[in-house]
Amino acid sequence: HLLAATDLTKNSFLILVASPVNESSHAYFFVVFQVEQSSGKINMTAANQLDVPEREFVTTATTKQNRGSGQVLMAYTLTTGEAKLAVIENDGSLVVNHTFTAEVLMDFTGQDEEEKSEEEVFYADRRIVAIDIFKAPKSFFLPESAS
Repeated sequence: HLLAATDLTKNSFLILVASPVNESSHAYFFVVFQVEQSSGKINMTAANQLDVPEREFVTTATTKQNRGSGQVLMAYTLTTGEAKLAVIENDGSLVVNHTFTAEVLMDFTGQDEEEKSEEEVFYADRRIVAIDIFKAPKSFFLPESAS
């Protein structure tokens, strides 16, 4: 199953694929392909398996190319509620593989389980359900008192 794809260079691209292992598990790989200019032939030049626990699945995936460094950022979420970020060089080598978890539980003080809305129950479980990659201005991260 193809989950994501992006260009690496003028003559290469990367894909994220899922390959079923059994009924309850998939193996996830990012694969780099190079296009031969003269023949138009496509060759696989690298394949690396992502660290996804057995019986867990990738639920969303997005990629962003960093043209300055030649790296690709691949962010994906798991059914565990974790989000992961992989930094991949244009030769297909994995530079960084970082895991994010939601540290702050939404506060529903004074409410019983029965009183929570469907949205409150959904957000109270600390699951990250989507992730995106974007370039933010430095001022985005300045404290309010500094502006």
